[in-house]
Amino acid sequence: MAVEIKTSGVKPLRNTFSHLAARFGDKAATRYQEIAFDTQPSTNFHYKPLWAPEQELYDTSTTAIKMSDWYALKDPRQYYYGSWTTTRAKQQDAIDQQLAFTEKRDLFSLWPEDARNFFIYALLPLRHYEWGGNTNNNFIAAYGYGTTITQAATMGMCDRLGMAQFISRIGLCIDGKTGASLEQARNIWLSDPAWMAWRIVLSPASSSRSVWIVAPVRPGSRAGRLERSMPGKPLNGTWLFPSTRKQTNGGAAMKTAVSPNARMKFCQTTPK
Repeated sequence: MAVEIKTSGVKPLRNTFSHLAARFGDKAATRYQEIAFDTQPSTNFHYKPLWAPEQELYDTSTTAIKMSDWYALKDPRQYYYGSWTTTRAKQQDAIDQQLAFTEKRDLFSLWPEDARNFFIYALLPLRHYEWGGNTNNNFIAAYGYGTTITQAATMGMCDRLGMAQFISRIGLCIDGKTGASLEQARNIWLSDPAWMAWRIVLSPASSSRSVWIVAPVRPGSRAGRLERSMPGKPLNGTWLFPSTRKQTNGGAAMKTAVSPNARMKFCQTTPK
């Protein structure tokens, strides 16, 4: 008895979704393109946001950035949830192994006291800076527009929280899990003048509902590139900062004590 196996190919009627075909052509799209492009809700909202009834639930007026195409800001890594979680899981495993190696051999106890004190002074306060970055990215994800930027901000928000936690773990390794180094780093963050510029950059972002305000470009600066979602980077001839507006009980906006020029100066002198 002979068995004959035949194969036949079925040509698909289309290679991708219609909105992706209009943007990239009728070809197979990547997973990042399927998830990120033209997926921002824009019509048929059921209610106005109670915290801002003058705006739509998703509104381009929330940000001072104006774009002809809200999907022009792309993630060069093309992270979506699946690829991002896989990458971060591998990275966390590597860091966990390094910390386990350090803890098992109690390597931090071999450091001289001056080295440990410098480490507490120079590194551990960054856990508060990373927490501020988490809050900043949280606001961008909540009030931004365009999935390519809001999903990147969402992943960045979790990344910054993870960094704060890893720095905290290093501090616990230094002090034998007593938490004394973290309390010392907190006091340094709050009172040491060397950390004041970092706190000034973060404070408006942590207390404002708006995503960005726009300040003039400093003469001679490079403009036209948004290198990362941090304040003080030029985009299309403007400098971007977290908004300084605070909402009062009556809904009116008031300025904070930190002027854009002062914050621009701090951003320029803050280490990258």
